[in-house]
Amino acid sequence: MTGGLAEIRDLEVQIRDFITEPRISHALFKEPNRFHVLASALDAIGDSTLAIAAYDRLEDQSDDGFNYIVVYGILQILFVRADAAKHILESLDIPMPQDDFDLQEVSEVKEIRNNATGHPTRRGYRNEWRSSHAIARHSLRTKSFRMLSATPDDTKFEGFDIPELIRRQHNGIVKILKLAANRLRERETEHRMKFKDQKLKTIFVGHNISYEVEKLFEACHGSSDRKAMAAVYTQCFLETIEKFRGALTERGILPAYDALRQDIEAVEYPLRELKTYFETGTAPNELSGEIFTFFLQHKLPKLIQTAAEFDKEYEKELS
Repeated sequence: MTGGLAEIRDLEVQIRDFITEPRISHALFKEPNRFHVLASALDAIGDSTLAIAAYDRLEDQSDDGFNYIVVYGILQILFVRADAAKHILESLDIPMPQDDFDLQEVSEVKEIRNNATGHPTRRGYRNEWRSSHAIARHSLRTKSFRMLSATPDDTKFEGFDIPELIRRQHNGIVKILKLAANRLRERETEHRMKFKDQKLKTIFVGHNISYEVEKLFEACHGSSDRKAMAAVYTQCFLETIEKFRGALTERGILPAYDALRQDIEAVEYPLRELKTYFETGTAPNELSGEIFTFFLQHKLPKLIQTAAEFDKEYEKELS
């Protein structure tokens, strides 16, 4: 793959990396049509890049039938690639720059395709005839062709070098993909900066997990006073978990990270059951209480570790 095509491939990967991050993909999927257009457009960029690389390796052939297939195919690939780049911006609510030479080149290459192989016989609006076009078979090569174009005012032949059309389109496609990747990077940086100094781990600062869990163990077989104190601990844990959930939701981490949602619910359930037991003496029994407490002993530190990992991620500068 040549350097130019490799650049497009790299930009495609950058955009994919951003939109497949769970928080961003969850937000995009709130509008499924937008998500599917974006996914399809990125596939089209990748597929067309592979096709153009294969075309670059072709040797010139003298078989007219083969050359028609190749020319029709490569011009269609350029058309699809141009539409895909445009739809990436539209799906991400990024305006297309105006009066840009490279982007005008993208439009002009699309128009050449429309004339040569897309709608050659009749161009115009409804019953209006604007032009007709035909590839001159004697000029047809794997990498070039001449086209006859007839309009109400003129008839002319024009030659086209396909590698040159690819080059003319390339700069505009790169510009569009860079715009998308840079805007996604800016949005992610803005999001991280907003929460950079609001550490999730600090939500758990008031807790001494090992000490408090030990008190829960003691209360399972302990006096009413121990159970009353343990009930306070469980309530404090529940309030902390709810605060943690709120902070994650504010960041868009929830409900995007479904496994994390399940972890939180898995902690809340035994805490509520233990609180009921310590306050009322009803189910769960002592043995169930120990099992719930053992589960919390291992699960609560993992939530704190998760909070620290998100804090670390939000401190990173995007490359």
